[in-house]
Amino acid sequence: RKTRSPEAVREMAESIRQVGLLQPLVVRPARGQDGKYEMAFGQTRHLAIKLLQEEGWDGLRGVPVQVRALTDAEMAIIALTENSRRTDLTPMEMYRAYQKALADIPQLTTTQLAESLGVDRSTLSNSLRLLKLPGFVLDRVDSGEMGAHAAREFLCLVAEDHAHADIMQSIIKEVANTRLGAAPDWRASNIRRLIRERVEGSTVEHWRRLG
Repeated sequence: RKTRSPEAVREMAESIRQVGLLQPLVVRPARGQDGKYEMAFGQTRHLAIKLLQEEGWDGLRGVPVQVRALTDAEMAIIALTENSRRTDLTPMEMYRAYQKALADIPQLTTTQLAESLGVDRSTLSNSLRLLKLPGFVLDRVDSGEMGAHAAREFLCLVAEDHAHADIMQSIIKEVANTRLGAAPDWRASNIRRLIRERVEGSTVEHWRRLG
């Protein structure tokens, strides 16, 4: 997500007003555009400075900027690392951003990205696998109803050439349509139990046996 919430920009502006700009903005020369630059790191700070200037604040005598010759892979790592610290992004938004960066930038590897984010490669790979799930499952994660950890339980119903969307749909409906007065149980343990009930003893194929 290239935009920043007004609240995040306002919070950063107030921080700059009180203590100043503690870190420089980082840019790289724009390709084919002499004298122009691309923002690599500090987008929220840049927007906050513009906001303060629009409000007439003149507490900054200059904006420190570092110019670096960054590759596309390095740019992506910087942007994704910065975004991973934001609180206004959902887990699925971050996973989609990781997937897009890996698809768009051949030089960027899963190992490089995992190291920059401070996570194991397997953790990142498992997070990206969530994007194989049907949209109606991911919608529940995006809305905050179901956690990413619980959604991973559905991956046992996804094979290379087939996904048992009908089983996933029936479980989603059962959990969502909890009797009046009771809260839907989106816990991973409950999702696992419901999958087991539908799969064991059936003719369903292509599923990872649950432990």
